Amino acid sequence: MESHEKHKYRKLNEVYDIAISEMKELQNKLEICLQLYGVEKERLEKLLLEGDKNYRVIKDQILQTEKEINERVSKYAKELLQLIQNGCLP
Repeated sequence: MESHEKHKYRKLNEVYDIAISEMKELQNKLEICLQLYGVEKERLEKLLLEGDKNYRVIKDQILQTEKEINERVSKYAKELLQLIQNGCLP
């Protein structure tokens, strides 16, 4: 540093070097954050896909169970009607 009229000042290149250094440091921090956000985004997208897949599987299972129950109830109702028609039930 040099003294000029009782004021201390830094040479222009020192100030410039400090500013550039701070900007590079900030840029590095931002790049690290962007990478972390990218990784987190991918993780969340995978979770979403897994959730969608699980939803479809469970929905299909429910629909299949509903179909099976309807078929059983329909079959049982036909059997009861047959028994009534044959006079086997009071």
